[in-house]
Amino acid sequence: MYFIKYDAETESLLVHAMPFHKKYGFGKTKEELEQEGFFVESIPEPQQIEGKAPILRCNPTTKELWYEYEDIPPTPEELQQEQLGILGQQLFQTQTELLETKRENELLGQQLFNLQTILVEEGVM
Repeated sequence: MYFIKYDAETESLLVHAMPFHKKYGFGKTKEELEQEGFFVESIPEPQQIEGKAPILRCNPTTKELWYEYEDIPPTPEELQQEQLGILGQQLFQTQTELLETKRENELLGQQLFNLQTILVEEGVM
């Protein structure tokens, strides 16, 4: 039997699997504990959803228990990997733009050379 104490202000639950244990229990009677919370026979098992953390919720009136799932924040390593990926993409884009600029400069250089050659051949230069 599990004791559930719901705090409406913080929307948090206290779940105790041994509320009447001599050493680890609350040292209260069932009636006293029922003034603070309620008892259930079992706690549902949460689903294992990648990237999500199960948060146990309850309806104190109906004694219904369920889970809501919240995103797990990325670890510092995951954030670093994401940033490295972004930087890699930016570096690739910059290199591509530099290559394109180099090609354009080579083309302009060739056109200038051709123009100079024509001008020399015509005796203008």
